[in-house]
Amino acid sequence: MDGQGRIALPERYAKKIGSEFFVAALPEWGHIGIFPHKVWSLYVKGRLQETRLTDPEFIVLRPLLGANSTLVTIDYKGRFTIPENLRHYLEKHVIFVGAFDTVRLYGEQAWSTAARKSPQLIKRLSKEVR
Repeated sequence: MDGQGRIALPERYAKKIGSEFFVAALPEWGHIGIFPHKVWSLYVKGRLQETRLTDPEFIVLRPLLGANSTLVTIDYKGRFTIPENLRHYLEKHVIFVGAFDTVRLYGEQAWSTAARKSPQLIKRLSKEVR
């Protein structure tokens, strides 16, 4: 990430994500999610349809998602800009991780933590599948 918060989207993800997409983060995620426009729209529309406006969890989640997500566009050099309010989730060096129909963007430290947890998670999930 450069000093202006710009990051080049790796080509292998550019086709999946498109030239306009949403970036979003919540404190408990520890990373920034990169969502194709269609995926984000389906998620938000689904949340709106399945949740009552008076649901206490939704009352907290809605402004958090609104404040911590934004639509971004790829520039002519294949870069996008992380909004200033989300940059604290990252470091100068970032790691892109494909996650099915989305991409996650980690700072090195956050990725190291996530990677250390994954063997335990895989072990637990494999027991649940049996």
